[in-house]
Amino acid sequence: MNFSKFHRVLLGFGLLLFCAAGCGAAPAPITVPYTATPSAASLDDNPTTGAIARSTRQAQATATRQAAQVAEATQIADKAMQTAEAHADATATVVARATAQAIVAAKAAWPSRISESFKDNQLGWPLGLKQDHSLAVTSTIEAGGYHWLVKVVNGNSYFNLIPANGPRLTDFHAAVNVQFVQGNDDGQSAYGLAFRHVDDDYGFFGILKSGDFLALEVHHTGIYQSMGDRVPVIDTRPGHTNRLEVVGIGSDFVFLINGQQVGMMTAEIEPGQIGLGVDAARRADTAEVEFTDFEVHAP
Repeated sequence: MNFSKFHRVLLGFGLLLFCAAGCGAAPAPITVPYTATPSAASLDDNPTTGAIARSTRQAQATATRQAAQVAEATQIADKAMQTAEAHADATATVVARATAQAIVAAKAAWPSRISESFKDNQLGWPLGLKQDHSLAVTSTIEAGGYHWLVKVVNGNSYFNLIPANGPRLTDFHAAVNVQFVQGNDDGQSAYGLAFRHVDDDYGFFGILKSGDFLALEVHHTGIYQSMGDRVPVIDTRPGHTNRLEVVGIGSDFVFLINGQQVGMMTAEIEPGQIGLGVDAARRADTAEVEFTDFEVHAP
């Protein structure tokens, strides 16, 4: 009886030690095998994978070289184009200047065809009122001048007054004095020479009170080309006179103000008469303008 109790106590103590040992032990670690990322060298060791890798690298290197070559070629081409354009512009400028000088020099040998002092009207200038829904011009000849009273009702309008007895010319040198007497203070109406005038086709060269000039090529009342700029040779002081000149040979026209060349235009305009004109950009109150010393020389 005493032995059995001792045996049970000993067995329970052993079980207690076994449980304590089992519960306190850490779980065994799980080992995961390591797989290294393949390097370029290891890929090359595989015949198939290495060949693909080398081909890819070679293709990328080739594409990079080709892109660099294309960029370099493009830069060279752009520079060559810029150089060529600069040379072309310089050559065109030299040719234009030489052409203008030759044209202006040629006029010196041409005889006078018209010398109008406006003491009478033998040349047959239009007189009185000429108007439409946009523009009204009242013209008179008095005191050695051709006087215009101009009222612009609507902008983008023009009138050319051509003498009935004026010659029809191809090559010519025309000149006239223009004086802004009063009005035209907005500076948007140009007055000057109309040349090679045939019906609704003509050329025009005039000045504005603002100090700008305007040159036009017109066909069927439509402006085919125009040029203009503010130039210091125009005397903008009130009441002062400016002399305008146009020299035309073939399709080339040179424009001068007070003896200084201000522009040149190439235009296909048929032979025609020479007169005076106004080109108005916008509505304006009545202005008074006077033309004097109208001259035409031609071969």
